[in-house]
Amino acid sequence: GSVAKPTKNDDNEITWEDENDTIARLTFEADDDVSKYYPKLSTKWDNAQYAENFADTDAFIRSFVGNPTISATSRPVLELYNPFVDEDGESTVAAEDIVIYEVVDGALVDVTDKFTAGENDDGDSVFTIKTRTLGTYIFSNGAAAAAEEVPAEEVPAEKVNPGTGRF
Repeated sequence: GSVAKPTKNDDNEITWEDENDTIARLTFEADDDVSKYYPKLSTKWDNAQYAENFADTDAFIRSFVGNPTISATSRPVLELYNPFVDEDGESTVAAEDIVIYEVVDGALVDVTDKFTAGENDDGDSVFTIKTRTLGTYIFSNGAAAAAEEVPAEEVPAEKVNPGTGRF
């Protein structure tokens, strides 16, 4: 991770990469009240209490340390690259068979329906969500075992700014 200083009132893009590939990209139009923030992305299961819930599956974690909130004029677009892609760029698990969990107050919440599976402009397989706050997401090729799951409809929705009525 590194310290990001978005350009206010302009389009911004932050890309996270590991030693081999791009793993996430965030695009947004910053508002006029931007400040520096530290958008660190971890892919390590260290100290993750819920790691044992995925012992019988293949699972990948994408944890934005500190769950930073993005100061933007509209909800930023977060693309999480499909972790179930081999070195030839081929999917090893069908997108419809991937379950996405978000860690919310220590509980695993199935948020698969909040993401859109598809390809980005570069033809990469990605899962996309619009969100102001970056969280901890777990991609699995099956359901988590003995997880305390909270239905997605019970997770508080992001507050939406009302329109001004002007066009």
